[in-house]
Amino acid sequence: MSSNFASVDFMFFNAASASFLRMGVDMASSEEIESRAAKIASVLRPLGNGVLSREQAKRAAQLLNVHWATVYRLRRRFLANPVTSTLQPSPCGRIPGGRLDAAVETVIDDVVHEWLPAQRQLAHPATDLVLEIKRRCAVAGLDSPSRSTVARRWTAYRQQDALARAALPESMVAPGTFMARAIDSSSSITATILFRVAI
Repeated sequence: MSSNFASVDFMFFNAASASFLRMGVDMASSEEIESRAAKIASVLRPLGNGVLSREQAKRAAQLLNVHWATVYRLRRRFLANPVTSTLQPSPCGRIPGGRLDAAVETVIDDVVHEWLPAQRQLAHPATDLVLEIKRRCAVAGLDSPSRSTVARRWTAYRQQDALARAALPESMVAPGTFMARAIDSSSSITATILFRVAI
């Protein structure tokens, strides 16, 4: 195996990929991610299945603009399943679909959408919301969700509620606009006069 396996293509890739690694996976398009994974595979394939020396890892790291320890991690993943898609970054965050029972989801939805809007005088709505959900889950014999799960659902509900309120016609009227209606007693005509008040 030759230790000098750089080419013009790799050198160009090295310079172009430096900003790609720094900008993160969220900002990269799927084409850039696939292109990056293909380039990593093209560097790792010539290294074979044998023992990888540190010098080879350092040279590959220079070509890929990563740390040499990252080359070992990428190579381990690639040797376990030698296809380019194994070199693509895995998505971050929670797996879609949730891990809660459907019954617990129903309890959370009922409390957030029905019970909470009816409670107008809560001193600590977040705490009261969690306690009510825990109480209902205990009555039903269900495992209660964590406080952070309830907080995420409540935040999502408040955002949806704010968007729904913003779409109402009343929200299109600017603050400081007052309407006065003059009713003419001799006829059934109602005139609406708008006053603008500078605030």
